[in-house]
Formats: sequence, structure tokens, C-alpha cells
Amino acid sequence: MIHSQSHTDTMAISPAAITNGATSAVNIDTLGADYATIRVGLSNIAQATIASADGVTVKLTESDDTNASNATTFVADRTGIKFGREVRYEVDTRARKRYLRLSVIPGTSGATNEPVTAVAFATLSRKEQAPASTATMVAGTNDAVVIT
Repeated sequence: MIHSQSHTDTMAISPAAITNGATSAVNIDTLGADYATIRVGLSNIAQATIASADGVTVKLTESDDTNASNATTFVADRTGIKFGREVRYEVDTRARKRYLRLSVIPGTSGATNEPVTAVAFATLSRKEQAPASTATMVAGTNDAVVIT
């Protein structure tokens, strides 16, 4: 097995505008993977204007199912994050529940209501079963894998 090919990548949260006080959340199924790397990028269109004085909160919780009310915190929330930043989680999923729930929550205070743009990628690695082909190394039909 070539370990560098024993992973899958997915865009967990597609680039989308999230208004103040709203939440963008996704469940990440870690079945069969020993590790997860989750990267969250934050920005807004007018970088000079902070859409919320209290920044953005990024939460990572875990659950045995996809029901958000069953998710429990296992790592402290990242709060007050300003734009142009990346939040990165490296998770040993062997000690975690099956589903990780990632939430991006813009703050509610501030003079402007410009939306926050968030994007998140999840890489599941050291999988029990290697992908059968390069097509199964990514989640979507518009993605591509090039091995050189």
C-alpha cells in the first residue's frame, strides 16, 4: 500500500456566504479512517470591514450519529477569529466517535451585516481500505487526482 494514496479529500463546506448569527455546519463521517485533517478558511468581501466585532466561532464536536443535538464537545471552540485566517484541526479519529460535526458561526455584534465567506476541507487518512482508483480519492465528479 502506498500510504500517500490512502486518503480521501472532500470539500466539507463549499464556499458560501454566511450571514451574521447564522451557522454553516457539516457532519464528517470518519468510518475507516485513523486521522482527519480539517481546514477552515474565513474571509469577507470587504476585508477592511469586519462583519462582526466579535469575530467568527469555529466548533468541532463528535457524535455517534448525525443528529446535531447529540454532538458533544471534545476540543475547545475557536472564538473571535478574524478574517483571512485558517483554522486547522488534526484529529486522531481512533479515539473519537464516528461523526465529527464542524460548525462555522459568524458573530452577531457589529455595525455591518456583510456575510462571512467560509470554506472547509476534510482529509481522511490512514484508511482501512485504500481507494480503488484515483476517482475514489476525491468526493466529487468535478474533482481530479493527478499522481506523478
